[in-house]
Amino acid sequence: MKLVRKSKLIIGAIIFASMISCSEDDNPLNPLSGCVYQEEAEASAMASQVWSQNPTPENCEAAKQAAIVYLRALEDCPLLSSEDLEDLREDLQSTIELDCTDGGVN
Repeated sequence: MKLVRKSKLIIGAIIFASMISCSEDDNPLNPLSGCVYQEEAEASAMASQVWSQNPTPENCEAAKQAAIVYLRALEDCPLLSSEDLEDLREDLQSTIELDCTDGGVN
């Protein structure tokens, strides 16, 4: 049950972030200010889904690493508000802090 809840939180965070995703078109005066993290969001969602369906230590670690990469991409997005970033960070933190010794289920 705990695993399913965490997976739903992670997937919800990824959907939320996808809706507010930044792109280079967001600021035509400074194209370097945009960001794109769709690939990281999809990788994190996929790793979380695999882990929720098969909670092994390896899948847990893959979900953790994907969440870390995704969070770093979000942190590099200058167009994401600090409030939205903090909400997403909180959602991803439960995965990042997992103890994968037993597959992350306890």
